[in-house]
Formats: sequence, structure tokens, C-alpha cells
Amino acid sequence: MGTTYELVATPRAARLMIPVEGDEGKTISTCTPEYSHKGVEVESRGCPFSIFFSQLEQELGTNVTDRTGMMGMYAYHLAYSMRLDVPPDVEQFPYLTNAVREQLGLELKRGRGAVTFLVVDGAQPPTPN
Repeated sequence: MGTTYELVATPRAARLMIPVEGDEGKTISTCTPEYSHKGVEVESRGCPFSIFFSQLEQELGTNVTDRTGMMGMYAYHLAYSMRLDVPPDVEQFPYLTNAVREQLGLELKRGRGAVTFLVVDGAQPPTPN
């Protein structure tokens, strides 16, 4: 058992994550995060929700259950940080869970549940070719 999250949509999500019709191949490039000293920023013009969801799981480092019912591609802007220990005089984007709620209208509810772990039983040095 470990920390997990449940992603749910609030009524604000419909206004903040705009559905986009079109060719997934043309819009998938807008899913790429840009990194700066403030944190991470994504300016999507049609990112598939599945990619957005996968990025959330990767950033949080744990399982996330999707309870939004959202599918397809969405336009949105998300700016976040993964650091909690930021001094007050340092300009930083809000922490991921806060940014998702404030900027996208989605709620990440923290809970406990089954978490996938990778266990390495042993390792051997490589053999020469």
C-alpha cells in the first residue's frame, strides 16, 4: 500500500480544458512540457487526455485513477512546480496538485491504495563480448 491519487473533474474543468477536434498527429507536439527556473509549463492546443494523464502519473511518481470521464484532445495552459521547499523570495509556479486544481479545474484527491513497485532481486556485472 502507498500514496495514490484520484483525478476528478470539477464544474470549472469544462471552462478551463477546451475540447479540440482535429488530427491527433498535428496536436500531439503541443503536449511537450517546457522547463525553466520557475518549473514546468505546458501550452496545449490539443493534447490527447491520455498523454496529459500519463504525465501526471509520471510527475507524481505513483498510480492515479482517472475519474474524470474525459477523453479526446484538449487545449489548456498548465504551469507548475514539483518543489515544495521553495523559499518565499524565489519566484516559482504553484505545486502540481494546486496548479491542476486552479488552472484546469481538476482535483487530485490523495489516498492510499495499491502501488506498482519494481523490485530488483539481484544484479550481475556485464560479461565481455
